[in-house]
Amino acid sequence: RFWKGKRRLISLRAQKKELPWRKVMKKEQKKATDKQILKKVLERQEKIDKLKGTEKGAALEESDKWSSALKKAAGEKVLDDAKLLKKKIQRKEKEKKKSAKKWDDRKKTQLEEAIEKKQKKADRIQKRNEQISAKWAGKGSKKKASKSA
Repeated sequence: RFWKGKRRLISLRAQKKELPWRKVMKKEQKKATDKQILKKVLERQEKIDKLKGTEKGAALEESDKWSSALKKAAGEKVLDDAKLLKKKIQRKEKEKKKSAKKWDDRKKTQLEEAIEKKQKKADRIQKRNEQISAKWAGKGSKKKASKSA
């Protein structure tokens, strides 16, 4: 491949090695959705409920409380309350429905406005054509009559 000016011929393989942005980047983890978080919280809660009376259950509950307390102290958001997560999900769904309805209304009004505009344009054109035809109606017939006579 030739470059403009005095640059030399560089093979594609050499280009790949020279350019740092060609390096393969590690895949970043996606942020978990609220539904996924809720599912994990409910699974964790079920696991704790099953092992409620045993030492293992008590230790699991204790470690869970400590980890959430440490995360809160570090300033992280701790999403471990199932009721709040459910409310959050419901609120988001409600907002989605509301915005979808708003969008549909907007599309509907735009369509109606476009149809109305089209109709007005057609009416104006028809009116203009009628005015022009009325203006020339008398003149055209006189010329035809004089030509035939």
